[in-house]
Amino acid sequence: MHIPPKLVRALKESGHEADHCYAIGLAAATDMDVWNYASQHDALIVTKDADFAALASARTGPAVIHVRLGNSSNKALMTRFFAELPEILKLIDLGHRVVALD
Repeated sequence: MHIPPKLVRALKESGHEADHCYAIGLAAATDMDVWNYASQHDALIVTKDADFAALASARTGPAVIHVRLGNSSNKALMTRFFAELPEILKLIDLGHRVVALD
């Protein structure tokens, strides 16, 4: 929910499949609703919410990219995210369940 829709658009434009909770009808969803959706669709969760990192550490399901950059502009977030994305995806491919971006 707290990830800017611009990031989702940029991911799509760079060839990744991506959806924002708002676009898939999960705007008012609970964390477990989002978790279950991601699990059913073999998706990663990109979030600023530490609850998802805790879920990924405690149960099977989707991997989580936990954005911990604090209060930054969308431009700064996107620049940092895309600079780190190859390494983040490599770590997830190696089996890391939670990868922090900070």
